[in-house]
Amino acid sequence: MLGRGVGYAVFEPLIDQTDGPVVETDTRTAEMIKYANNSFLAAKISLINDIETICKEHGVDAYEVADAIGLDDRIGEQFLRSGVG
Repeated sequence: MLGRGVGYAVFEPLIDQTDGPVVETDTRTAEMIKYANNSFLAAKISLINDIETICKEHGVDAYEVADAIGLDDRIGEQFLRSGVG
């Protein structure tokens, strides 16, 4: 995310070298996107840790569960390993 304005000129050489998407928006929205992204990732990690705890209590392989739910494109396989981040 990149706030519009003077900063764009500073980062333009780096932007030209990236293959990833670039979202140009105002600074406040860019900050909110970053906060929301971090919160969503933290929630996903917390959830897989809770699922791992439930799996242990019921004798279920948490990695098998994580692998299977990660096949759903809406969820994805990234960050579906229990533990710290």
